[in-house]
Amino acid sequence: VLERYADVDRALRAETGTYRFEDFPLALLRGPARTDPGTWLEELAYRLDGRIDHLLLDEFQDTAPMQWSLVEPLADEILSGGTEPRTFFCVGDLKQSIYGWRNGEPRLLGGLARRYPVLEEQPMPESYRSSRVVLDAVNRVFESLPASAALDDPGRAAARCATDEWIRGFDPHAAVKEREGEARVWRARPAVGDEKPADPILELAVERVATYRERVPDATLAVLV
Repeated sequence: VLERYADVDRALRAETGTYRFEDFPLALLRGPARTDPGTWLEELAYRLDGRIDHLLLDEFQDTAPMQWSLVEPLADEILSGGTEPRTFFCVGDLKQSIYGWRNGEPRLLGGLARRYPVLEEQPMPESYRSSRVVLDAVNRVFESLPASAALDDPGRAAARCATDEWIRGFDPHAAVKEREGEARVWRARPAVGDEKPADPILELAVERVATYRERVPDATLAVLV
């Protein structure tokens, strides 16, 4: 039933042009990109009227395995050596991986250097964006994660994260420019009874917003969820 449904769904999308975000990589994976990467690269070069010699990837920590399987043949070819000048440039921050809901896999970034030894890693611990107090809070949180009591339960996601290389390889951050700022961490109470786990967090957020609104009525407040 599911196979028939999928066939009809694909036919309707092709007929009406109503594609979803994930439809495009799926369509490519069903073709020569999966069965014959070499043929796919040749076809891609023909369509572009030229071969790709320079590959630049940004926010790579949010790349999904399916997406990487399409770009990987290009990376393999560019990093395979040869006499012609080719470049591979990849930027990412494992701490900023926020697309797990869309199958983003930060471990792909952590494994690039092992897969391609020719790559040169360049950490960027200096920040031009954040103030010192904000970065001090970041450093304090990430440097203390492996020893945190919250990670004692091996079944929790935080415990699994503690074993990943993105924590072991954390470099303390420093601010390039002196800016005013403030960073505070508030701990919500545990959920009780029929409450959802997020209920106490939302309750605390509302309390903090109300407090700031009372102190500074004309202030603009933003809540990032």
